[in-house]
Amino acid sequence: QNGEAEMQDVEVSRLSKEIQAFIQEMYGELEPADLKEFLEILERTTLPTLEEFEKELSAGNLDAAAKVVHRLRNSTGAAGAAELSNSLLAMEKSLREGSPAEANTQLPNVRRGCEALTSVLTQLAHGNKD
Repeated sequence: QNGEAEMQDVEVSRLSKEIQAFIQEMYGELEPADLKEFLEILERTTLPTLEEFEKELSAGNLDAAAKVVHRLRNSTGAAGAAELSNSLLAMEKSLREGSPAEANTQLPNVRRGCEALTSVLTQLAHGNKD
């Protein structure tokens, strides 16, 4: 049980560094208020989009699922979560090729990634000033 939480913590801190560096580089010029709003939008939409994807996938709507994954990939990419973005790309590819089983094997990783991303965005948006 604890191993899972620890893995999540490791993931969050790794992702946090990755995203902070990316944001600095890509959005360093943004007003803090604008950046906060951008981060909050991503934070609010990541997990609901993942849930929408899971619903389409379990209903066997591969085309719809692929579209949702594509959307999710755009937003994780916009946040600088490169690894997560790559996993989503692989998933999207599997779905477009008609292999939902392949996409399903990626799901736990992607879910963990999205949860970590949401935690990081929450921290960044609501300003842990470290």
